[in-house]
Amino acid sequence: MDDETTASVCTPRLFHIDSCRYRSNLPPLKSGDVLPYYEYDDDAMNVETDIDPIVKNEETGIYSCNIKSIPGACYRFIIGQGGSTKKIVEKDTNTRISVQSTTRGERGQGKKGNESIIIEGQSFNDVEACRTRLQCIAEDAIQKKLAPTHFVSVPLNFPEQKDSIAAFKDMIAATFSEEIKGLHDDMFVDSDSFHVTVGVLKLYHQGDVELAIQTLEECAQEIKKLLVDDSHHVVAVKGIGSFPVENAAKTNVLWANVVSNPSPIFQNAMNIIAAAFHAKGLMDEDTVVIHATIINSKHHKQKGRYPKRIQFDARAILSDEALCGFDFGRATVATLHLSKMKRNKGEYYEPEFIVEL
Repeated sequence: MDDETTASVCTPRLFHIDSCRYRSNLPPLKSGDVLPYYEYDDDAMNVETDIDPIVKNEETGIYSCNIKSIPGACYRFIIGQGGSTKKIVEKDTNTRISVQSTTRGERGQGKKGNESIIIEGQSFNDVEACRTRLQCIAEDAIQKKLAPTHFVSVPLNFPEQKDSIAAFKDMIAATFSEEIKGLHDDMFVDSDSFHVTVGVLKLYHQGDVELAIQTLEECAQEIKKLLVDDSHHVVAVKGIGSFPVENAAKTNVLWANVVSNPSPIFQNAMNIIAAAFHAKGLMDEDTVVIHATIINSKHHKQKGRYPKRIQFDARAILSDEALCGFDFGRATVATLHLSKMKRNKGEYYEPEFIVEL
């Protein structure tokens, strides 16, 4: 649990400060809790890093820092409602902050266009205290407030699976004379996006994108050692289940089961990925609950600015023998994708990186 008073020891929050990554299991700081640190003098500039360096204008004596490492998606948290957070940090650190953004950053990219935050102050210490404060605000926002940008996926959008999803949908309509409570047509996935999700990621820093690519390449080499026979690449997509498991009357997701023969191979391969990404602080979980989503209630379009997610009653579907054991066919696992959280209709998710198995 990671709330206002406690934090998780098992899954600590990650922070990017200058060129380093830190793990913290302390409660998140509130604005006003951090005061400037005044202990060393301007000689500290001798150990400055190349990331967001602090420089001195010899003519004016003003110190400044042009921060480009903070993703544009974090700017609104640095500014705060009505500029409140920005004003507090400026007052506490005796600095002036200027947020510049000429283009809206693309989701999941560190920066796009001419985006930067400029800090100005009378001393090196003031500017450094402000820079650290803003970096902490940004990292806390990434960990706790911003949505995932990427996910590791195994595509299953092959012709046989696409045809089977359409047949499964038709079978539901033919089996039940009355509408299933809460179920809507737009909840069914676009079969062009059919996949197994290994884990979701928040890659707001370009360095994290590069680390994720490197990690996926390393995992592919390990997985190839498991898939020693062509048959090990083949998975069967058969049978269904639901989330949450404990209450099918209030289902969010209906999914297809995906297994290999011998059965542990595909599970072990996916666990290799999750464990590696988790060890590097990129994923929350170190194991995978393998499933391929068929129906997701969050896809249902509703009115209102903050619509509440609706749930559907999957009990009748799960209790029908033909539907519960529905065979979506076999698929060959040939690639792993580091996918972006965006796609065009009729296409698979935009890839950040693809590695062959």
